[in-house]
Amino acid sequence: MKYHLFLFLFIAVICINCQEKKDFREKNPDVLFENLQKSFLDEKGNKHYPLYYGGAYIEKSSLKIIVIGDTLLNKKDLIRRCGGYNFVMQFCKEKQDAVRKILHYLSMFRANDENDSIINELQFRASYMNSKKRISIELLSFQENKFRNLVMDSPFLDFEEQILILE
Repeated sequence: MKYHLFLFLFIAVICINCQEKKDFREKNPDVLFENLQKSFLDEKGNKHYPLYYGGAYIEKSSLKIIVIGDTLLNKKDLIRRCGGYNFVMQFCKEKQDAVRKILHYLSMFRANDENDSIINELQFRASYMNSKKRISIELLSFQENKFRNLVMDSPFLDFEEQILILE
């Protein structure tokens, strides 16, 4: 009798555990991205990125996270920050690899006609590597937070507001 009760409890715990993992794994990439961004905020609302974080964006309904250094060491932290593990990690050996990946992604983003409405809404004019070996983003209307939420979030982004002069 004790054996059957033990077996029943063991199976119940396994089933509950499996269900929790399934729910944890199958979160929407937008939710994972939002959770990730919130995880960088301190009590005052300031962002503090971990050293391994290169950036993140959503592409083809998948959250992509650029990781600098050892991906195995940082995966558990990303799962905790995202509240799920339905994301793809892109490995970079060093910071400059991450900056190049980001520049490539932004170039492809701007070239994709499907993104025209976002580009126009943000008035996203250009992205390039600046003298600090970071990425400058030129927006005609300063909407850094909206850019970070709609296009990409990265600690390597510097935003510049451009003024359009009509003659």
